[in-house]
Amino acid sequence: MFLTNLAQSYIEFFRWIKHLFLPINDTLDHEKVYKQVLSPYGNFLRWFHRLLFPQRGTTTVLKVMFNIESLSAYIHNLRPSLVDRSLIDSAQPFHLEGSTEYGILLVHGYCSNPAEMRELGEVLNNKGYTVEAVLLKGHGTTVRDLTTTDFIDWYESVLQGYDKLSKTCANISILGHSMGGTLSLLLAANRDVKAIISLCAPLDLGKLYHGLPIPILPSFSKFVSKWPRKKGHMKLHDKAGVKSYRASSLPGVVEMFDLMEVTREDLKKVEAPLLIVGAKYDHHVPLSNISLLEQVVKSKRVETFTATKSGHTVLFDQDKEEIFQKVVAFLESLKQNEERLETDGE
Repeated sequence: MFLTNLAQSYIEFFRWIKHLFLPINDTLDHEKVYKQVLSPYGNFLRWFHRLLFPQRGTTTVLKVMFNIESLSAYIHNLRPSLVDRSLIDSAQPFHLEGSTEYGILLVHGYCSNPAEMRELGEVLNNKGYTVEAVLLKGHGTTVRDLTTTDFIDWYESVLQGYDKLSKTCANISILGHSMGGTLSLLLAANRDVKAIISLCAPLDLGKLYHGLPIPILPSFSKFVSKWPRKKGHMKLHDKAGVKSYRASSLPGVVEMFDLMEVTREDLKKVEAPLLIVGAKYDHHVPLSNISLLEQVVKSKRVETFTATKSGHTVLFDQDKEEIFQKVVAFLESLKQNEERLETDGE
């Protein structure tokens, strides 16, 4: 069987070589071969084609993509009054008053804003928790604003939310979605938190980011400032009324990869109880990130859950209600254990 598979793989390889150098009469075969060869870089090639051959109605490609946005943003930062950092409607950070004993810090994802946390925040607040949802710097305004920030700015936003919540709540847990989950893990490694809930947090995304080889991203982002997001990625946000950015900042993506590297180095310092949620149809964050996180942290209690009907946007997808229940059950069990220990101590 091994020799048969090996022989078949060589046959496929030489057939591929032949198709590359010899004419293919059948157009469908021609398209199939080149699609197979070039599929990993499909997004990049589509962008390059649009750049060279803009169609009617897409003449803004150059304006959208090239780093004149970044340059303009940095110049404007010399005079902050010139930068329009007005918040998008409903993108404000929010605070829901509850118990002074238990507080929850909520951290949204990349290119999003606190509105994506609103429904879950209200569920937790109805259970008696004080909820603080932070707005990461550069988010909730414009992509130009995001382009001029880095992961240290985002982490400082989380720290400010933690410091604010710690003034009124004795026990603080932190919950983050996507990049917000990565920031939550970094905070948990360096601050006292009672629990961590990580929803689809990226720690290792493999070799490609939306078809772009990750090693070239730092250089590529020097002259390309924005990367249009697929409409499908924002469909659930739009349906829920959450106004996320329509494009991604590539310099910001580079910062996100730096954040992941720093967080991976600090994971061994995470000791608080941890709930990890992943999604079966998440095309951004592979499920392998669950086991990576599970293996490195020092937490004595680690629970995992895979949303089998959802993609990356788990807060709005089909498993939403079950995830909300898992989050509440996890926090409530920790609260009960804490209260039981206090009673036994008396």
